[in-house]
Parts: sequence; C-alpha cells; structure tokens
Amino acid sequence: MWLAAASVVLSLLRFSLAAQSGFLAVDVGQEHGADLRRPIITGCLEECGTEDQSCVTQCEVCVEQQTCSDLQTNCTTCLDEAHEMKADMRRRGNVGSDSGGIPLEHEGIRQRHDLARLQAMDGTRRLRGARDGVLQAQRGVEWAAEESREEVDRLSGVQAHLDETKTDARRWSERSQAKLGELKQNRSDCRRAVQRTLRQLRVAEKRLEAAQKALAEAQDLAHAGAKIRKVLITARVVTRLDWKVRKQEQLLVHSKEAYKKQQRDSTWFQHGLQKEVEEVDALVAKQESKLGEAHGLETSSRKQLQEAKDEYRAAAARRQNLTTAAAKLQRELLAHPLPSYVPPELRTGADAPDGVLPSDPADVIASIAAVGT
Repeated sequence: MWLAAASVVLSLLRFSLAAQSGFLAVDVGQEHGADLRRPIITGCLEECGTEDQSCVTQCEVCVEQQTCSDLQTNCTTCLDEAHEMKADMRRRGNVGSDSGGIPLEHEGIRQRHDLARLQAMDGTRRLRGARDGVLQAQRGVEWAAEESREEVDRLSGVQAHLDETKTDARRWSERSQAKLGELKQNRSDCRRAVQRTLRQLRVAEKRLEAAQKALAEAQDLAHAGAKIRKVLITARVVTRLDWKVRKQEQLLVHSKEAYKKQQRDSTWFQHGLQKEVEEVDALVAKQESKLGEAHGLETSSRKQLQEAKDEYRAAAARRQNLTTAAAKLQRELLAHPLPSYVPPELRTGADAPDGVLPSDPADVIASIAAVGT
C-alpha cells in the first residue's frame, strides 16, 4: 500500500514538472515500461504566443484537466479557451495579466486576510496602549486633584495663621500702647506733682522769710517766743517740702526713663510684629501661587485625560473596523477554498467527478491512500 502511495506522489510531481516546462508526459502503454514515456508538445505556446505567459499557463492547466494529448488533437475545449484568452489579450492592448485562477484568488484573499488579521492585532495592541494611557491619565488627574486639595488646605492653614498673627500683633500693639499711655500719664502726674510741690515750697519759703523777718523785728523775748515757734514750724514745712520735691523729681526721672524704655520696646515690638505679619503674608502669597500651579496642573491633567479618552474611543473604533474587516475576509476566504486537483488516473469516479477533491488535506490523503490500495 505504501509503495502505491509513493508512486502516486511521484506521478503528481511529474505532472507538476510537465506543466511548468510546457510539456505533458503521458503514459503510452503500461506494457512498454517507464522507458517508453516521452514528452508530448501540447501546442499551447504555439497557439498563445510568447506575449502573454498567462495564456500558456492556463492552456496547459486546461490540457491537464481535460487529459488532452495535444492541443490540436481532440482538445477543442482547450483550443477554444486559448483562442478566447488570446483575443482578450488583444482587446486589452497586449497587456499581460496572470490571474492564476482560483488558487491565486484564494492566495490573494488569504494574504489580505493575514494583513487584516495583523492589522486587527495591531489595533488591539494600540487599543490596550490607549487604555493604559487613559488609566495613567486618570491616575494623573486623581493625583493632581489630591494635590490641589492639599494646597487648598495648606492655604487655609496659612491664611488662618496670618489672621492669628494679625490679631496677636493688634492685641500686643494695643497692650503696648496702653502701657505706654499709662507710663506717659504717670510721667505727667509726677511732673504736675513736682510743680505743685515746688509751688508749695515757694509759698513756704516766703512764709519762712516773713516769719524770720518778724522774729528779727521783735522788741522783746516775750514777743519773740511765738514768732520763734512760727519760724520753726515754717522751717520744718520747708524742709519737708524740699525733701518731697527731691523725691518727686526722682520719681519723675524714673517715670521718664520708664516711658522712654517702654517707647523703645514698643517700637521694636511693633517692628517685630510687622515683620512677622509680612513674612506670613509672603507665605500666603507663595501658597496662593502653589495653589494656582496645582490648579493649572489639574486642568492640564484633565485635558490630557479627555485627549486619552478620545484616543481610546478612536482606537476602539479603528480596532472594531479592523476586526470586522478581518472577519469579513475570513468568511470570504472560507467561501473561496483552495481546490485540490487529482490526475484522471487517481480519480475514483463517483467521489470526484470534476477531478477536484475537497480542500481538507486529510480527505485528500485518504483518497490517495484508497486509490493506492
């Protein structure tokens, strides 16, 4: 059985070589052996000419299908087909074309189907890339939104700190001004007290002078006693007023120094508070700038997300179109199967009346094996 199958394969190879060379090898008799096999000219090249190779090829294929020994001998079908192809070539203006028939049509559909399938696969890959782009853009938007929220919280905190700083500065300023006003009032009180005591001292000194003068003018000791008492009392008053003036002047000096010190401290403190307020205000401006940048980044991220979504929709549409085209070509390819030609001596008659086996390779091998057995 295996020897018969091998002989069938060799026969198929001989037929193929004969078709390519323009000759047809036929069996002139089994009883004379393989040495009596000889090539027989089909006449296709003579009939078609050398201008159009497709005419010669199709003519030889027709001769093989019709099992003609020669184009001019009992092969009217192939001759008519050669005449028609030659006339068609002349109508085309000697423009050569080789359609290849059903096999080449099948091959063309297969190649277009493979290309469409590869394009569909590339469309799927691009769709996945677009989906990854959408996910990445979405993560970017979420990060930018979170960053904007954090910047808003930071700005709120800085603004609250600025308000607290301004409140503290105002409170400390009011307290310092109140303390300064109190010291100023104390200084004024001390100055008025000194002036009042000085007036009292001058009055007491005048009275002392008057008492001393009256004592000096006294005529006798009896009259001088009362005046001496008056002089002593007045002198004591002057002494006390003088001590009081010195004490009040010291207090005035201390109040002036305290006022000046408080004024210096208040000025320094005001400068410090103002500087702190300015620093916090600059921090607020900086935070507002950061917030603006965060909002700009969020806007840009959302724009990129929208672009990524548009690209994903376009990629999905392209992928759908490519998949539809590939499926259509696949159906077209199934509708144009590749025929399997079997020589006449291998035909079984009822199984393949037209000499074409099914396109399934398993069925072809089974048919050849059945003939070989």
